[in-house]
Amino acid sequence: MSTLKSRTSTRTSARRTRALAATAGALVAAGALAGAAPASAAGAPDLVVTAVSWGPSSPVVGAPVTFRATIANRGTAATPAGVVHGVQFKVDGVMTTWSDSSTAALAPGASRTVTANGGPAATAVWTATAGAHRITAEVDDARRIAESDERNNRLERTLTPRAGSATVSSEVVVAGTGSDRWVSVRSTLGPSTRPSYVSSRLSGTLSAACFDARGTAVAGTVRDLGRVAIGDTAAGPFRSSPDAVYAVADANPAPVTLTADVVLRAVLRDRAGDLAGLGCAGGTTAGFARWSVDSLTTQRRSLVDDAVMATATSTDRVTYAFPAPAA
Repeated sequence: MSTLKSRTSTRTSARRTRALAATAGALVAAGALAGAAPASAAGAPDLVVTAVSWGPSSPVVGAPVTFRATIANRGTAATPAGVVHGVQFKVDGVMTTWSDSSTAALAPGASRTVTANGGPAATAVWTATAGAHRITAEVDDARRIAESDERNNRLERTLTPRAGSATVSSEVVVAGTGSDRWVSVRSTLGPSTRPSYVSSRLSGTLSAACFDARGTAVAGTVRDLGRVAIGDTAAGPFRSSPDAVYAVADANPAPVTLTADVVLRAVLRDRAGDLAGLGCAGGTTAGFARWSVDSLTTQRRSLVDDAVMATATSTDRVTYAFPAPAA
C-alpha cells in the first residue's frame, strides 16, 4: 500500500513540475509579446537619468519651456538598437511632454541628451506658471527595454519661473529638416505697458569640411574655423544692421513670445574665403559643416526712448548643421 502511495505521489509531483514549467514558459512568451527587449544572458543595460535641464534656462512666467534629459547606461550590456529610449517629463507629477526620438543603442558607460519632441497636448513645450515646480524625467517610462534595475529611472529637479514684469528670456532654436533648416531666437516678454523690441547677439564655433557627391562630410576633413558672431543687442528700429536679429512687440498686458530669424548669409559672406584653405580633393566640395552656438545675449528695449528694459543671457549649446554644398 505504501508503495502505491509513493508512486502516486511521484506522478503527481511530476505533473506539477511540468505544469509550473509550462506556466513559466507562457509568462516569458507574454513578456516578449508585450514588447520588452529581453536582457542578454551575459548582462543587462541599466538606464538612469543623470541630468534634467530646460530652455530657456531661466524662463519667465508665461514662457514656453522645452525640457531636456541626459540619459546614461550604467549596466553591463548595450541597450538594443531600434528600440525607443523614451523619456517622460512630468511637472508636479503630471505628464507634460516626452521624448521618443532616440533609438540608437547605448553602450555601457555611454550617455546622450534627449529633448522633448511631443506630449499629450500635441505640443513639446510646457507653459511656465508661477511658483516652484517639481520637474521629473523618467527614462524608459514605457518599459520597452529590459534592465537590471527598473527602480532608478527617475531624476527630479525644481524649477521656479521668474516673475514676468517687463522681463525677457530667450533661447536659440533650430527648426526644419534636411536642407530646409533655419536658426532663430525665441524670446518671451513679460507684461509691459510700453511697446518694446528685442535684439540678440549669438556667438559660436564654426566648422567646415569636404563633402562627397552624396553630401556626406569626408572623414578627417572637418576643420574648426574659429568663432563667429551674428547680430547686435543694440540693432533694431533705431539702428539698422544687415545681420540684425530683432522683433517688435506692442504693449502687452500678458506675456508674449516673439521669434526672430537669424540671417545666416552673414556667415556665408564673411567666411567664404576660409573654404579655399581646406584643400579638398577632386570629386569633393568644400562647405560649411556646423555652427555650434554657445552664447546668446538678448536685450529688451523701449520703442519709445530706446531705453534698455531687461537683458537675458544663455550659454546653452545649440548646433546648426548646414545643408551640404552643391557638387
